[in-house]
Amino acid sequence: MGFLDFLKTKPLQVQINEELSRYNLSKAKHYEVDVVGVTFNNDDGSNRKDIICTLKPGDVVLVLPYIFDDEPAMGVYTVNKKQIGKIPGYLYDELAQFNGKKTVGRVSKISGTGAGEYFTLIIDMYII
Repeated sequence: MGFLDFLKTKPLQVQINEELSRYNLSKAKHYEVDVVGVTFNNDDGSNRKDIICTLKPGDVVLVLPYIFDDEPAMGVYTVNKKQIGKIPGYLYDELAQFNGKKTVGRVSKISGTGAGEYFTLIIDMYII
């Protein structure tokens, strides 16, 4: 069974939490990441801020590779695979050493939910 194959049978947050419980996150490489691109709309027109406001601290987010402006990037997604931002570019070189390892995150902090405010999503990202 592949890392995300378990997503087919139970509610997604439950499944991912069960899957993560198999790993010792205290031994995983940990980064506290201020996610960028959180105020943009997705290609389907969905608003990332609106999606993020449905999350709460502790919720699992997926960190998956994608192409941004013709360059490799790491996107941050809900378990329903809605993009909510990306990992800042300054981390790419360091993360390249973990190519092929599983990467997952948990929401740590959300702030600035009002219109016109500075908006922040911070995640705890683990390389397992």
